[in-house]
Amino acid sequence: MRFFYLSILCFFSYSSLFAQIELAPLGSNSVLQAHQAKNGKSNPQENIQARVTSNHCDEPTTVLFEESTTVFVVSGEEVMICIDDFLFDNLNTTSCKNCDSLLFGSVTIDNPNFCYTYLSDASITLNTADTIKIEACDDYGCEELVFPIVIKRANQDTILPLINFTIESINTICLDTITLPGQERNFSFLGCQNGVYGQLSLPDSCFEYTTFRFQELDEICIEVCDEYCVCDTYTFPIKINGPSLSLPFFDDFSNTGPYPDGALWLDDKVYVNDHLAFQAPSVGVASFDGLDEGGAPYGGGFGPADVLTSGYIDLSSFDSTSNVYLSYYIQPKGISTFFPKLFDSLSLEFRNMNEEWVLIESYDGLASST
Repeated sequence: MRFFYLSILCFFSYSSLFAQIELAPLGSNSVLQAHQAKNGKSNPQENIQARVTSNHCDEPTTVLFEESTTVFVVSGEEVMICIDDFLFDNLNTTSCKNCDSLLFGSVTIDNPNFCYTYLSDASITLNTADTIKIEACDDYGCEELVFPIVIKRANQDTILPLINFTIESINTICLDTITLPGQERNFSFLGCQNGVYGQLSLPDSCFEYTTFRFQELDEICIEVCDEYCVCDTYTFPIKINGPSLSLPFFDDFSNTGPYPDGALWLDDKVYVNDHLAFQAPSVGVASFDGLDEGGAPYGGGFGPADVLTSGYIDLSSFDSTSNVYLSYYIQPKGISTFFPKLFDSLSLEFRNMNEEWVLIESYDGLASST
């Protein structure tokens, strides 16, 4: 079965809009407020991106550790501990007091730089503790610095079986098996979750994943770290399923708005209305007004702004000889105050069988408002 969908994008120069547009709080717009409450989200992408963070617990391989700070090292690997000479008055000598009697590793000394490289025993995998004692001397005397070493196993990556969800659904995902050697300390989402096809709740052993209208393959990676700084990653592949559209596909934007009909369109960026076009051939229009679904300017300079993406269209009964076409009307400016400048554009793209967006047509802005 073949599926197809189209996207219409608008590119704006935002600086021309900022001088005259003020951002009103969402609570002052009852229509927007009701719609956001119904869909259970404010700005989906911002919500996701704020929560997709990395919390890598591993220490770097070379660092100025503070005295008595636990140093974590993977079994069979090494870590360099350097003494910070800024903590002393003319640091002149350092020496390891117990490097010949360490239990689970060995030390290589780099005296000119006051550094000590600890190589852990490759056979140690059970979070065994070792201790390095270094004597540092300056012009005023000597001080013993103690560095606890914890040897841990390497981090592990687990890819879980594919999960199927339906569009616009709230789903609970749980980590049924966690094989960390110590007590879990924190959970965090990693960047493999692309922040497009779903919304995540705060990470824990169980979290919620709310799907949007996009029927795509998604992926969520969650990192779990324990008390020994062992951090395992669990990857959840997800397939989002939903119905497809049949031809003919038609929309006169006669729905009440201010958003496109969710049964036909995948996003809410454009403004559906019946009053911004001049002598429109349809009941309503979709205005690419430079504001997102929350009524805020996109900002950030010149780049993609409003987008209108169709639902997935089933083309399995058509071939290259079929008379399939797209017909549409566009009108720059309409009766609004603003008009697209020459460096603005409106583009039409189709996504092909390789899931690549192909530019079909592009329209430049106007030289003047008339």
